[in-house]
Amino acid sequence: EVGAIMIRLQDLRDFFANVGYHPGLSKKKPEFDRYDYTEKMEYWALIWGVIVMALTGLMMWFPVWAARNLGLGKEWVDAAKVIHYYEAWLATLAIAIWHFFFVIFHPEEYPMSMSWITGKLPLSVMEERHPKELARLAAEGAIRWPEGEPASPPEEAVAAEQEDKEKTE
Repeated sequence: EVGAIMIRLQDLRDFFANVGYHPGLSKKKPEFDRYDYTEKMEYWALIWGVIVMALTGLMMWFPVWAARNLGLGKEWVDAAKVIHYYEAWLATLAIAIWHFFFVIFHPEEYPMSMSWITGKLPLSVMEERHPKELARLAAEGAIRWPEGEPASPPEEAVAAEQEDKEKTE
């Protein structure tokens, strides 16, 4: 579903709810859908970075063409060099710090999340991190429950999913 990765007002609400939850200002942990706000931000940062690196890289690769055909002066090509340099640093640090931490070194993930290999999340991870998506998938009958597990998600998750549907209608 393409729309699941789009940034919405709910992501801002989730951010503030999460900021309140971790220091104990709020007792209720926010419930995320298919992607939480950090996953969306990482995705859109990648898209933004690719665009910036491609455009500034082309301007540096073909400076005469850029100056003549785009009506840009030398100062624009020089600015492209600076932007390209700092975007490269930003991308490198984002991968080395943000991405590696959240998918490898985070205490909940260590030694790593296997979802990048299998394409699947364990039921316990879905219940913890993506309860709204779990409730939706259960309602659609798209989940195979392990032996000994209840045949449906926790009642709270189903109720929350139903509330969200009513709000959007």
